[in-house]
Amino acid sequence: MGSIVGDLMGIDDGSAARQQIAKQSEAIAKQEATTAAKESQLAQDTQKRIIARRGGGQRMLLSQERPDAELGIQQTLGG
Repeated sequence: MGSIVGDLMGIDDGSAARQQIAKQSEAIAKQEATTAAKESQLAQDTQKRIIARRGGGQRMLLSQERPDAELGIQQTLGG
């Protein structure tokens, strides 16, 4: 995969390493795109549920499906 002179003299010019790095970079980019899409979908689904509950007028304080259970506690008392 290297140069002809490098192959004849047994010198590694790093082309195999560059190819491996390129493949890894492509895999990482694909994973990042997939993760971003999943996070976006999760955020959209959460927002839809929040809007639906708000429209229904139910606070659902004791429900496991309340917004702070999904989003985590964002505020504490007094702060």
